Amino acid sequence: MIQFSNEHGFRNWLLNEVQNRISGEKLNFQVLQSKNIMDIVICKESEANPALVFIELKLYKRSSNRIGIGQGAEGKKGEGFQPEILIKRPIYFEKYLRWVICNEDGKCVFANNEAVIKHLAGGKVGGGKQNNISPNIFDEETTEVSKIADKIISYLKTI
Repeated sequence: MIQFSNEHGFRNWLLNEVQNRISGEKLNFQVLQSKNIMDIVICKESEANPALVFIELKLYKRSSNRIGIGQGAEGKKGEGFQPEILIKRPIYFEKYLRWVICNEDGKCVFANNEAVIKHLAGGKVGGGKQNNISPNIFDEETTEVSKIADKIISYLKTI
């Protein structure tokens, strides 16, 4: 079983897996290495239909018993790109943002914004508090972490 000690290790592994699959299948996408907006940004290379695909990664650990979203620092709680997207629901991100939420047992959920919102702790995202996704999101359909790149590639092929 593949295990990760932190989200950074999970991101590096998944970034490499997706890049290898895109190259191996000669898909017209590029994976960006930088992580300023989202955890993974993938560019669809098409003159007629370019697009940016965003993958947000979350790693659930029983020891913390939460899946935090947004900033948790004092004075910034509830702020950030993730909560803003879930509150405002821009059409672009409804189509081109997916969440990969993995637990310590190697089970992953490949989710859209609707599924994440459905599983928000407290039922909503708000300012001034730590926003979390409830661990019950793993009640949704799960995929083994070793197969999550397959899910991403299948999704990319629909774009």
